[in-house]
Amino acid sequence: IAMQTGLGIATTVDPSQGASVVVISQWLLFLISLIFLSLNGHLVLIEILADSFRTLPVGFTGMDAEAFGLIVSWSGWMFAAAVVISLPAMTALLIVNLAFGVMTRAAPQLNIFALGFPVTMIVGLFILWLTMNDMAQSFQGYMETLFEFIKKLTELS
Repeated sequence: IAMQTGLGIATTVDPSQGASVVVISQWLLFLISLIFLSLNGHLVLIEILADSFRTLPVGFTGMDAEAFGLIVSWSGWMFAAAVVISLPAMTALLIVNLAFGVMTRAAPQLNIFALGFPVTMIVGLFILWLTMNDMAQSFQGYMETLFEFIKKLTELS
């Protein structure tokens, strides 16, 4: 999303990773972390960790093929969930870029860099603002599904 809006060059230093990261991704990371904490995700993970000592004892030799198949299928689900969360913003920004492409083709004397860059940034930030509520609600649903999957996985093993 940051690369499509032109904000991919706005980076900051992340001391935990020791590298430069995009500001939009850091902002979304903070938002998702707050949603995770508001859903009591940290408590659910501690509960799952405590239950795992009962279902997966210390001398446990390994998971069966069904558990590994479940992990692989859910990794595909995670990728699809990430695409669904980012799809509205990416589609809207693609339409904006296509509109600027048509404008450039229709009026070649128009300086697309002077006009397109600020308009794309403003539209991108506006779209992020519009989709933030839906993004948070879909993330909440995905987290609840993920918690159920982890409980099912620890019970399966």
